[in-house]
Amino acid sequence: TAGILCLAGAETTGTVRQVAQNYGLPVTAVTTLEDAMAQIPKGPWMAVVAALGTRRGVDLLFDRSGRSESSLILAAKQLEPPPLVAVFSWTACEKKNVSSRCRRAGADGVICSAEGLIDLLVAPAPRILCLAGEETTATVKSVASTFNYTVVRVSTNQDALDQVCNKGPWGAVVAALGTTPADLIFDGAADRSTLISTVKKLQPSPTMVVFSHTACKYSGMAQACTDAGADAVMCTPEALERLILSIQASRASFLRDTSSSDHPPEPGAAEIEDETPAGQLAIYKTTADYPVVALRIEQNRALERSLGSSHRALKNLNEFLDDMIQMIESLPRSLTVSSLCTPPPVRFVHVSDTHHHHKNVYLPEGEVLLHTGDLVGNYGDRDIQKHLSDFLDWLVKMSSRFQLIAIIAGNHDTLLDEERYPREAAKVKRAFLSQLPSNVRYLEHTGVEYQGLKIWGSPTVCCREETLGKRYLSNAFERRRAERQQIWSQIPEGLDVLMTHVPPHRILCSSDCGCELLLNRLKQLSQPPLFHCFGHDHDYYGVKASSSVNTIFINGALEEVRRMDRGAEGCGWVFDIPRRDVLMRAPSMASND
Repeated sequence: TAGILCLAGAETTGTVRQVAQNYGLPVTAVTTLEDAMAQIPKGPWMAVVAALGTRRGVDLLFDRSGRSESSLILAAKQLEPPPLVAVFSWTACEKKNVSSRCRRAGADGVICSAEGLIDLLVAPAPRILCLAGEETTATVKSVASTFNYTVVRVSTNQDALDQVCNKGPWGAVVAALGTTPADLIFDGAADRSTLISTVKKLQPSPTMVVFSHTACKYSGMAQACTDAGADAVMCTPEALERLILSIQASRASFLRDTSSSDHPPEPGAAEIEDETPAGQLAIYKTTADYPVVALRIEQNRALERSLGSSHRALKNLNEFLDDMIQMIESLPRSLTVSSLCTPPPVRFVHVSDTHHHHKNVYLPEGEVLLHTGDLVGNYGDRDIQKHLSDFLDWLVKMSSRFQLIAIIAGNHDTLLDEERYPREAAKVKRAFLSQLPSNVRYLEHTGVEYQGLKIWGSPTVCCREETLGKRYLSNAFERRRAERQQIWSQIPEGLDVLMTHVPPHRILCSSDCGCELLLNRLKQLSQPPLFHCFGHDHDYYGVKASSSVNTIFINGALEEVRRMDRGAEGCGWVFDIPRRDVLMRAPSMASND
């Protein structure tokens, strides 16, 4: 049986062994490059997993410093059939130039988690389980037939659970909301489903789809579905087709063949690699150079080489790219400076709604990192305390890259909401805050100053108990109108950056997702913020200016972007603000206590 050859330390090897055991794959573990090279011809190997290494002449993956050459990867790729090659490294996942170097050397994937290894090794099964009525099932079958997928229909939750647990594997599970006790998928609280939780516990996890006109019509219901763990909510065959195409694109993103010399870099392709001299501000001279655009251009071109230029998944991703370009070019002022100046502006990087996928986010260079909430993946039965601990570890690493990091919570971050969850927050929140590095500030209706620039943040979101009459489990910082009114009244005049989790009403969000009271407060300000950063609504990642408020709004929610192409990194938004006091070094306007 083809197995896995692993050149890594004890921790990574342990992760590889755990994944391999689940699939009955033998693992041969070595600790030196010499031993790995000796094992290569003794295959066959399904995969070769290697860390970057730390000891020159002993376990370093690359032959020479600064070059994209690896004798181990080259030897693996010369086998027939060639195994998958994965570089298992936090550094490579975090730093774009290192990741690109690994792929140029011939690595099929760059990963840093068990989930990433599973995604690399296991292709989605071409089978769909469908819990729905005849009309929805007919729609699913019609779309599935174009991809040669098999559809198995069931009519009750119990039958669906039996199929999921005992008769897989499944590439996707499609379920309607249901109309009777036998087929209702929400069988717990308003946003908890045994079926969805069971599906998401599988490894690899099938794509979970709720197919419902009701859920599509009401964003509160759609959010309940995603809170329960659904990957997508839809009600048209076109949306289902796009989803299957995105699954294919995600698989191709993990398996990009960059070892061939037949595809030299294309003229005009933006370079993402970190080649800007240390301490020097990167200048994005064209829209194509701007990180959100440049990264997607690179990703789309890589997918084109893998899938072919006519693949329909590329059409969707190219449309997404065009939307980003149009948004950026329609702004009344540039997000970043067009030439070097003295003193340079403060460069901000903004992300939101990473939902425990923070390791798969590309952060361009900057001075200040902003995260506007939903740090954890509170979907279904997830260990959100571990998620928060992982996020803290990530913050510690990021604190060496940025002069200041400002974060707020979101509605999924229940462990940080002392008002709604006093018992849970009492155990976790104080410990979380006490372990934050000195340059990381948690904002909760408070602010911080940096280089004379004023930042203020709040995690407050609209209350679904008030608007929908239901209490959801992902309801951290949901506050009723009267309390929101009081909180928003605290937003100061003359801010440079406002950070909220919820968007203002009808700005980069659906009609019933944003907060009207927040928008009203912005209109009341004689000096509104220069930038308003938020997330919450996953479908509206983007940037825009408003004619009623002299502010640039940025929705940094990365969750839906990730679902469009799960094998690719999301990217933070970048913007510049002139520094006002070059002598100031991030004194706090309010403490974390």
